[in-house]
Amino acid sequence: MRVVFFSGSGLSADSGIPTFRGRAGLYAKIDPVELLSDRTLRRDPGQVHEFLDGFRESLRDYEPNPAHAMIRRWQERHPETVVITMNIDDMLERAGCVDVVHLHGEVRCLQSAGDPSIRVDIGYRRYWSGAAGDEPSVAITVGDQRHDLSGYQFRCPLTQSLFRPDVVLFGELAPKYQTLWSVLSELGDDDVFVSIGASGQVIPVGRISTMLPCFKILNNLDRVPEASNGDWDREILAPAAIAAAEIEALLEARLESGQRSG
Repeated sequence: MRVVFFSGSGLSADSGIPTFRGRAGLYAKIDPVELLSDRTLRRDPGQVHEFLDGFRESLRDYEPNPAHAMIRRWQERHPETVVITMNIDDMLERAGCVDVVHLHGEVRCLQSAGDPSIRVDIGYRRYWSGAAGDEPSVAITVGDQRHDLSGYQFRCPLTQSLFRPDVVLFGELAPKYQTLWSVLSELGDDDVFVSIGASGQVIPVGRISTMLPCFKILNNLDRVPEASNGDWDREILAPAAIAAAEIEALLEARLESGQRSG
C-alpha cells in the first residue's frame, strides 16, 4: 500500500501560518495576480521580494503541528510514501519529512535570475532590504569555485544578476506539476490518496479524486465545493492538527486489512 499525501495551506494553518486565500488570508488586502506575478517581478522586483521577504521572515515564529508530525511518522515507517505540497513553507521538513515535492517552490530559497540552476537557501532572512546586522549570508560552489555571498541584494557570482524568489509566480509554469501527475497516474486500487488543507481552487482535488482508483481521504476545515464535490471515501471536516489522528487510524486500518487479505 502506497500513500500519497497532498497538502495545501490548511495543513500549516494550525501552526499559525496564515492561509493565502479566505477573508483573513494573506491575499485579503492585495491583488496577488498583480503583485506576485512574473510581470511585476520584471517591472518592480522589490514589490515581490518585500512581500515574500516578510513571509519568509515570519516562519521563524512557527512550529510544525501534529498533522506534519503524523505525515513524518508515516513516511518514516513506510519510505515509499510520497509527500507533495502546494505550500512554500518548510514545516514538513522541520517535522522531519524528506524528499518533499514543493509544487510551488520554497520561500527559503532563491535562484539566480540569470541562471536558475544556481540556487541558495537563505533560511529566514530577508533578501531585498532589512535591518542592519540581519543581512543574508551564504556560501555556494559554482563549478569548482566557492563563493561567499552576503548583504542585501547580493548578486549571482556567475551572471552578476540579482536573485529571485524560488517560488512559482502567477503567469509562470509550475514544472513540478508533471511530478504530481506522474505520481497520481501510478496509484492503484490498494493505494491511498490523502488530501489535507487543499481548497481545490488552485489544483482541482475534487475532480482529481474522481479519476483515482485508490482509497481517498479528504480533510478540510469546512466543505469547499471545488474539493468536496468529488469522489471521496472519507471526508473529515476538522482542523488538520485534530484530523491527523483519524487519518492515521484510517491508514493503519487500510494497511492491516490489506495485509490480512494478502
